[in-house]
Formats: sequence, C-alpha cells, structure tokens
Amino acid sequence: MANTEILTLFEQQPITAACTAQQREQFAIILEQLLEANKTINLTAVADAATAVTIHFADSLALLDALRVNGHGAQFSVAADIGAGAGFPTLPCAVVMPQCQWYAVESTGKKSRFTQACAAAAGLTNVHALNMRAEDLGHTEATAEVLCARETCDIVTARAVASIPTLMEVGLPLVKVGGLLMLFKTDHTDPAELKLASTLAHEFGGSREPDYLYSFAGDTYRRMILCIRKIRSCPGNYPRANGIPFKKPLASSNKKSIK
Repeated sequence: MANTEILTLFEQQPITAACTAQQREQFAIILEQLLEANKTINLTAVADAATAVTIHFADSLALLDALRVNGHGAQFSVAADIGAGAGFPTLPCAVVMPQCQWYAVESTGKKSRFTQACAAAAGLTNVHALNMRAEDLGHTEATAEVLCARETCDIVTARAVASIPTLMEVGLPLVKVGGLLMLFKTDHTDPAELKLASTLAHEFGGSREPDYLYSFAGDTYRRMILCIRKIRSCPGNYPRANGIPFKKPLASSNKKSIK
C-alpha cells in the first residue's frame, strides 16, 4: 500500500484525480520509488512529492489530453519515449494505457535500470527500458522481443530533452506511417525552432497538426505539445549516427546544421 499522504496529492491534482483508485495507487508507488532512489542516484532535480506530482505525472498525462483534443483515441499498441530519463512520461502513461507497450529509450544506464525496476514495483508489464541511443534504434528492425524499431511506433514522444530539429530527426524515423510524434515544449521555446518545425517535419516524412496548449496552477508560462503526423516513410539516411543529430541539428531543407 502506498503512502497515504502521497495518495492524497494525486487526489488533489485534477488530471490524476480523474484516474481510477488503482491507477493512483500505482502512481504513488512510482513516486515513492523515485523519491527514495533519488537520495542516492541523481535521477531528477525535483526533490519534493507535491512538485513531482505536477512536473512528472500531470505533465506526462497531458499527452492523453493532447491526443483527445486532436481527435485521436487511446488505442495504440507501441509507443517510444526518447530520452526517457527516470521514466517520464513512460511510467504514468503506461499506467493509464495498459494495452500499449511503452519503450523508454535512455542512454544513461542508471536511469534505464531505475525505470525497469520502478515499473516492476508498480506491477507494470508493458514497460520496456532500452538502454541505447534513439538514433541507433532508428536503424533497427523489430523483433519478437523488441517491437520498437524503425517505423513501428504508433506514438513517439519526448519531454524537452533536445531541440525540435533533433527530436524530429531521431523521432520521426521510429513512427510508423499514420502515427504521431508528440514533443513536450513550452512557450519559452526558441521561436526559430518553432518556425522550422513545419519545414523539417516535411523533410522527415511528417506534417504538423495543431499544437496542444495547456498549463497547471502556479505556472507562469504555457506548456505545449507539438503534434506531427507521419504521412510517408522517412528517408533512409536519417537519423544520422553517433550523436550527430544532437551535436549538429539540421536547420532547414538545405540540410545545413544549426551553428
């Protein structure tokens, strides 16, 4: 049984209060695991439970609202979370989307191991931590053991781990045609990045859909989720390998990198 005080925090946050009691219990177990592990492992800068409920759980679950607002249901089979860190949005989304297999793609071993252990503690069998780089995964083929590979994912998401050009390059190759790339950003995002988004989406086989704007109590800025629909296969030379998409993001259709 999870800590009663932590359960109360989830009951007070509207987006988590709307979930079932069992789901809130799982959220609380995940949060307890995170706070305890964070004492000895640097997993997150968020050190208190109340803030974590908003920053890690409510924000993660905004993905489902973005899908609903844009007219998409929740019936997905395979999802990937690029730069998953300590497992967000993977873990909360896996709780409320049990039919979907969630792949937490994270190159830092300690974070990847925590995500898998935390999923086990919460009784989640649909979470799979992949300790590897997203650009490497984008050139693989699916297997019976790992369903997440090039052009196999219904959803690929990322929470502010890199620039929009970088996330499009490593994310869209994983999305199957008809699937979605969902990027968590804020209205503080560089306007130049947002301006490039439509052009670069086209280059990688995508098309912009309406952004989802939202906020939580106490926010001094607007949060947003950029939605890109995969409309055709991504050129085979993307993503570039060995960290290049992160070091030298593409700037426009002339294929020059941002300096």
